[in-house]
Order: sequence, then C-alpha cells, then structure tokens
Amino acid sequence: MRFLKKFLSRPSTMAASAVVVIVVLLAIMAPLVSPWDPVRVFPGLRNASLFTPGHILGTDQAGRDILSRLIWGARVTLVMGTVPVVLSMVIGTLLGLIAAYYAGALDFAILRLMEVLFAFPLVLLAVLAAAVFGNGMVNAMLAMAVAMVPYVIRAVYASAKPAMELTYVEASIIRGASASHVMLAEILPSIFPSLVVFATSMIPLFIIFAAGLSYLGVAIQPPTPEWGLMIAEGQQVIQVASHVPTVPGLVLLVVCFCLNVVSDRLQRELDPRTRQRHGARLPASG
Repeated sequence: MRFLKKFLSRPSTMAASAVVVIVVLLAIMAPLVSPWDPVRVFPGLRNASLFTPGHILGTDQAGRDILSRLIWGARVTLVMGTVPVVLSMVIGTLLGLIAAYYAGALDFAILRLMEVLFAFPLVLLAVLAAAVFGNGMVNAMLAMAVAMVPYVIRAVYASAKPAMELTYVEASIIRGASASHVMLAEILPSIFPSLVVFATSMIPLFIIFAAGLSYLGVAIQPPTPEWGLMIAEGQQVIQVASHVPTVPGLVLLVVCFCLNVVSDRLQRELDPRTRQRHGARLPASG
C-alpha cells in the first residue's frame, strides 16, 4: 500500500495510470459497454462525422461504429502487446539464467546465437517470423515473442552474471544446491525488479509493434477490430473522412504514452540504479 501511494504521488503518473486502467476495464467489459456490434454495418452512414447521433466518434468507410471498434479493438491490441512480452520474458529469462550460470561452451553457444539474431532489426525479424508462421493473431504473437527473446536474454544475462558473485549465491553453490535452485531461488529474486521494469517498458513498444504488423497485413485480418488495422483501413478515406484513421491513431498514441509514463515511474521505484541516479534514498541494509 505504501508503494502504491508513493507510486501515484505524482499527478502525471496518476493521470497516466487512470488512462491505462480505464482502457483495460473497457477492454474487459467490451460486451457491456460497447454501444454497437463492432462489425455491424450501417449502410446509410458510411464515413459519418464525429458526434453523429448514435455514433459519437462517427463511422468508418464500411459504416461501422468507430467507438465500438475501438473498445473491442482494445482487447486485441492489449493482448497482442502483453502476451508476446510474457512469452519472451519466460523463454529469455530461462536461457539468460542458464547462460549466466553455466560458463563455458553453453554460455558461448547461447550468446553467439543471440549475436547472430541481433544482426537483424527487430521489425524485420518479426516480419520474417510472421512470414514463416503465417498470418493470424496467434502467429503474430509468436513471431513477436521470437523476435524479442534475444533482447530479453541479453538483459537477463547482464543482470544475472554479476549476481553470481553475490555472497549468498556463492554460499548456496558451496552448500551443494542444485542449479535450478540457485537460478530460480537465489538469482532470479535478486534481478526480478529489473525484469519487471524491462517487461513493462516493452508493452507499449509491442502494442505499436502489433499495430504495425496489422497495418502491414501480416497479423490481424478484417473485419476483426484492431487499432493498427483500423488505421490502415481508414487511410483509404483520409481525404474525405480524416477522422476515420486519425481517431484510432490518437488513441494508440495516448495509450502508449501513458504506458511509457507508468513504466518510467516503475523504473524509478524498482530499479536501484535508476533511483540512485535520481538522488533517491535507498533503504538501509541493516
């Protein structure tokens, strides 16, 4: 409770957190709060302007209610932004811990393989993975997770390698503790705050990433509502109905900005190195 109070002490953080919570609640309660079916077509109201009666954010080129599609699209967008992060964090953390614990051939093999993958830009690697897996929401999430694993491994390895020299970790090894116990019970808890910060900072990036893949047509397919796909479809009518691509674009921008604010605040509170740089006082060890 004390952490939450301190975390929300700044108005900017409180406002950003409120926006994120509202979006998440709208996504969860989409069937209850959505005014219309997101795929329902109103033939006589194609490209209806903002504040049209019954359609406060207007309709798109097919005559579908934009507000309803934004609410339902939040579900898809948030899932595609969080699931790949979770998958990549689980796989990357395990491989990073193994590379940090087992010095030698295994360490060398994992890190050299990651360096090869680093030669490919993140977006290109995800697009290539999507091409291999095929179109669709599940395949797109797998592609993004695969593309992110090398970055997670590098982050975990950089944090776990120094942790191997901590006194209690060395004592556990001397006592004959198993490798899994040392990695999961000794090293992982010591680097967990840094992993939380890293994961939360990746969520807004992956939301934009997912929207980009949908925009390119290799993720979500019509008529499923998704913010990136809504922007791509609305681009066709931007000259006659600029609000159709602009509204989902602004929503995507605001949500990702708020997530970045929350992530930055988490980093200041959970990462000791960041707290020291900002002059925060660390708790006494005794």
